[in-house]
Amino acid sequence: MSDVHKMKRVAVFGNLGGGNSTLARQLASISRLPLHSFDTIKYKPGGGEVPHNEYLQIHSELLGGNEWIIDGFG
Repeated sequence: MSDVHKMKRVAVFGNLGGGNSTLARQLASISRLPLHSFDTIKYKPGGGEVPHNEYLQIHSELLGGNEWIIDGFG
């Protein structure tokens, strides 16, 4: 498969418990793209929210990358 046709960016979103993370993990395994979970970008370990400015910076840097899979809800 040429690089022109290779999947490089994938966003998997849906309802909580809908299998989003499972699908994203499977796609990451098959494609070897780095996987980023929305939960780890938006929330601190333990459940507190990341400060909004920090979240926006991380989110922007991630989406500006050339290759990724991101999963989340909503």
